[in-house]
Amino acid sequence: MGFLLKILILAAAAYGAWSMFRTWRRGLGNPPVATKKPPPQAEADAARTPVGARKPVIEDTEACRVCGAFVSAGAACCGRTDCPLP
Repeated sequence: MGFLLKILILAAAAYGAWSMFRTWRRGLGNPPVATKKPPPQAEADAARTPVGARKPVIEDTEACRVCGAFVSAGAACCGRTDCPLP
């Protein structure tokens, strides 16, 4: 009985090694080449200016006299109903 068990374990190990080798060889092929043309939207996005090259918009801020929150100088109010900003 012990000899038969050893043969079965050896066969299972050989099958596992063979299947791993076969899977490994299958992964070594050349990667697939894309044949479809990219959509026109991708070309338009590539032509735009990158985000890092744009100039940031900087606005002056002032503190609200009611709550102390900093709001844009051009803002009508800070969002509170009793805001005194014009």
